[in-house]
Amino acid sequence: MVDLDRTGTLDGLQAALGRVLQHPEVRGLQILASINNPWSAAELETALKQLPVPAFGGLFPGVIFEGQAYDVGTVVVGLPTEPLVRVIGGLEDTGTDFKAALASALPEGCPGRTAFVYVDCTASAVENFLAALFEHCGPEYTYIGGGAGALDFVPRPCVFTHEGLFQGRGVLAVTDMTCSVGVSHGWRSLAGPFLITEASGHLVKTLNWRPAFEVYREVVEAHSEKSFDEMPFYDLSKFYPFVLGRVGTEGVVRDPVNNTPDGSLLCVGDMPVNSLVDIVTGTPYSMIRAATRAATTAMEGFEGERADGITLLMECISRSLCLAESLPRELEAVRVPGLPQVGVLTIGEIASRDKNYLEFFNKTTVVGILAP
Repeated sequence: MVDLDRTGTLDGLQAALGRVLQHPEVRGLQILASINNPWSAAELETALKQLPVPAFGGLFPGVIFEGQAYDVGTVVVGLPTEPLVRVIGGLEDTGTDFKAALASALPEGCPGRTAFVYVDCTASAVENFLAALFEHCGPEYTYIGGGAGALDFVPRPCVFTHEGLFQGRGVLAVTDMTCSVGVSHGWRSLAGPFLITEASGHLVKTLNWRPAFEVYREVVEAHSEKSFDEMPFYDLSKFYPFVLGRVGTEGVVRDPVNNTPDGSLLCVGDMPVNSLVDIVTGTPYSMIRAATRAATTAMEGFEGERADGITLLMECISRSLCLAESLPRELEAVRVPGLPQVGVLTIGEIASRDKNYLEFFNKTTVVGILAP
């Protein structure tokens, strides 16, 4: 009950929806679309409001279907159980009381076993929201999702439900489906650890009491033998992210996307003061090997009927840019035999790991296996 429209048009979306909805067992829809699709927001919103079943999803830099990534297109996934869909506002404000918002949206707790979570990647309070969600629904839940939007980081409506298209919000879909998740990144330490001595949200200002860009520049330019003065910042920085340390598990990658005149670095995701970070690098081999581990972890933890399942892949867009022509090899490496593969190129990946954390990752592969 999965379908791909490669045209990215509204007519193509309607055709894919028709093919999926012809199955009488479909009780809900997950719609994963490219933000490059040639439709207007008004046209998409009209189509969403006409759907006969609950739906959720977002607009992403690209979509994935059966081992291939597409810059334009839409993936439609028919769900065999009806999702409980909620829109959570206030993700653009770090002062939002997400505990109250979730208590209002889900007053009886979280019925089901799996939560799909899609967020506006430009919002500043994504991790505040995820922390409140984990507290509200608990560690026994499985969570999977990612950041929607575009690589220019211009705020725009990019998450949606059957009620419409939204900006600065999170979309939460709670289901009875069984899900097992594997998470891995494959980046290895080049220098560090460094102590984050001054930071604010996504902005890291100093490392070891020195301007963050000064420290970062010394390490990256020495290793790469290239200069930030001679190329756009992200053309070089994408190969040298940070990793925040985690006790007993693989660290969390943070992608530096720009520097500021005062020597700070802007990252995708929070950079907490007093955290230890390494500057890391990787190769296509190390990344593909890590993605394979993520798929193996998902398969080993799956307890449902695989015959009725699908593989849902959250692949970071910046990771895909680093992999370049090796991306198809990674997508093929994480395919699960006998299961359809769908997914998106995300700006930040969301997943629970080891029942202890709900994290917002960068430059990471998240593999989910889902079944009724």
